[in-house]
Parts: sequence; structure tokens; C-alpha cells
Amino acid sequence: MTRKNRIRFVAAGASICSIGIVSGCGAPDLSAMQPHVQKQAAAVLVVGNPNFMPTTPLTNTVPDNPMVLETVETTSTSFLEKANEVLKNSEVTTCVVAVDDAGPLATDISQLTQKYANVHFDILSNRAATGVGGSNVAMVYLDENATDFAIGWLAGVWANNLVKTQQLTLQPAIGYSVKGVSVNAQKAFFAGLYTVDPAAQVVPMVPVNGPNAVPLIYPTVSAVVVGGTVPQSVAQSIGANAPFLFDLTGGTVSAPAPSIRPGHLDSSQVANRLAQIPKGGWQAGDDPVVDPNCVDINPQLMPPGVVSAWKSLSQSLEQSPNTWQSDYAKLPTSTQILLKSKFGVA
Repeated sequence: MTRKNRIRFVAAGASICSIGIVSGCGAPDLSAMQPHVQKQAAAVLVVGNPNFMPTTPLTNTVPDNPMVLETVETTSTSFLEKANEVLKNSEVTTCVVAVDDAGPLATDISQLTQKYANVHFDILSNRAATGVGGSNVAMVYLDENATDFAIGWLAGVWANNLVKTQQLTLQPAIGYSVKGVSVNAQKAFFAGLYTVDPAAQVVPMVPVNGPNAVPLIYPTVSAVVVGGTVPQSVAQSIGANAPFLFDLTGGTVSAPAPSIRPGHLDSSQVANRLAQIPKGGWQAGDDPVVDPNCVDINPQLMPPGVVSAWKSLSQSLEQSPNTWQSDYAKLPTSTQILLKSKFGVA
């Protein structure tokens, strides 16, 4: 057998068939590679349809490297079973898990990392998972705080643009309905918003006619910030009035379409991880990522000034992702007191 790498593709619920220079079906036989050649084997477990996966098949891009590469497509419900099928092969040295949100898989991933302590796990996810770690685990995910800082910044650019273009004479009212989002992420949002727009008008999305009134009447706003969980009545009000929507967590409400929301990891992340395997130097730990894809702006809803502002801001955040901390500390004391009393952010 030549030194060319072997690539396998596995569909959920289907038998494993290899293509390329190895033919036939059945369980992976990684030991069938040349016994006299030192080999490495990597498995890529694709859970669902993460939007950062490359559109072209993954390949071993390192010349003259005898690494075996297997790609396994699975679902969250069959993830653990499929992972065990692949990892029982002792040749596997690295397992890359690509999933949109690793949170729901945290328990399964922890079980695997402990069971296969000699395997390096690279967890790639748009959202970080809590409770996953260890000396054989590396996690790559969107930097939540930097992303929410950017959303706040861009919301401020949008608000200023309405006044600048004389669409409004005063700063627009922005509703706020965020629950279940970390305090730091909320601080980051407000740091971005008030740094760009010190006169920002943010109001809680609570009924102006009392919690027991029928019907409930919510504040009239030009935009709403949502995140985590939103009460059904608030979601209905947002959908009926269709303001601009800034979503800190993505998918918080079904309508209207978000103007700005978190984006996704760059499609190069998986290939970059695979390329590092033959080079050695693997390191465990968290790797929060900021890149041009971490914020998703709807160009049909946001003016060109917001889009261009993100291009310059993303470059800055790649170099200094934690700028939100110093920017929040610089906010006037009166603003910080207001945020604590209105939204519990302290």
C-alpha cells in the first residue's frame, strides 16, 4: 500500500465504507495501514450540520504524511454510540468534534474524554460547553463576550446613524429582554453600546400598564435586544411590532429576522486543527475565537455604515478581544448605576 492517506466517510445509521485507495465496507480497520510506517489517525465527528464545516470534503493536506482521516456524520442522539465505534480503534490519536452547540453534549463528551484518556479531543463549537475539560481536551468556540461587545457597538452605530441621517431627532429607544445570559456578556454588550452611543436610551421590556393588565402593553421602541429566554408575551409583542432585533444568543425569538446576531466559527478551523496534528505541539485548554464571521449582520436590515464598522472593529477585536472590560470600567458611574438598577448588571 502506498503512503497516500485513506479517507472514510460515514453517514449516520449507515455502515462504514472507505473510498479512495482502500475499498470495501465494515468497521474501521485502522491497523491495516503499513505496519512499518509510523502512523497517526484522526477522526472528525460532525454532529448535525454545524455551519462552519467546509463545503468540500476534508482531506489530509500535509504532504508525505501517512495520517489516516475518518469523517463521521452523526446526530446528537447517536453521537456517543458513533464516537465509541470510532475511538475503540487504538490507532486513533486525535478526535475532532464539530458541533453547533457543544452544551447539550457536555456529559457525553466528558465521558469520552475520560474513557479515552490517550486521545486528544478538539471540540469545535459556536458555543462553549461548561463542565468539559481535562488534560486531553482543547475547546475552540466563539468568544461570547467579544461577540456581544461587538453587537452592542454595532447597535450604537445603528442608533447614531438614525440621528445622523435625520430619520430621528433623538436617540431611538431600545428595548431590552435578556435572561439567562451571563453578567459578563451583558456587560460586554453595554460596554460596546455606550462607548459608541453615550446617549443610548435602553428600556426594560416590561408592561407599561402593569403585569396583570389585559392586554399587556409594552414600550414603543425602535429596536429590541434579546438573549437567552424571552417571555412569550414579549416575543409576541416583538413579532407584532417588528422592530429591529439584536440577538445576543441567536435563535431567541422566531420573528422578526434578527438584524445582528452571533455568527459562527470560520470554516478553516477544522482544517487548521487537522493540519497541526502531524506537527505536534498539541495543547489542551480553551481557545475563544474572534474573527470576521463571529457576528452575523443582515445587510437587508442594517445600513452600509454598520457593515463597514464591523469590518474595522473585527480586526481590532482579533488583537484585543477583552477590550470590553476596560470600556465598561470607563462608563460613567451614573450609567453603571442605571444598568444595575434597571437590568441587574453589576
